[in-house]
Amino acid sequence: MVKKLFILLVVLVGGVIAWVPWWSSKLAEKALENPRKASSPEILQKAIEIKNTIYLYAQAGALAEQGVILFPEAKNYDYFLNTAAFCARKDSKPEAAIFWYKMFIETFPKHRWTDQAKSNLKKLEELYGDGKSK
Repeated sequence: MVKKLFILLVVLVGGVIAWVPWWSSKLAEKALENPRKASSPEILQKAIEIKNTIYLYAQAGALAEQGVILFPEAKNYDYFLNTAAFCARKDSKPEAAIFWYKMFIETFPKHRWTDQAKSNLKKLEELYGDGKSK
């Protein structure tokens, strides 16, 4: 009996884990299909948060970049910029990370995340230069 319960639990957990990326993609689609809708930036942020939680940095970063483009007036614009930088760094795209960190710092010089962004930018520039292709 215990063995059957364990197997059932493993199957259920596996199903949930497989379902989460699909669900977060559906959330993102909902946000992007109608960007004028007031709730779209928050829905997109939730989708990005989920993808980051499960280490889908490339997908989260692409969505964050769309958030930067589509929602420049949103209250969570800071989140989209910072997350685009974070995900680019995690996805081994240093030039993109440098670009997004610079944009974040220029746009939000006194934000609570700016010191961390500056620190990350400095580390990236020390390793890869200023992000400009030669």
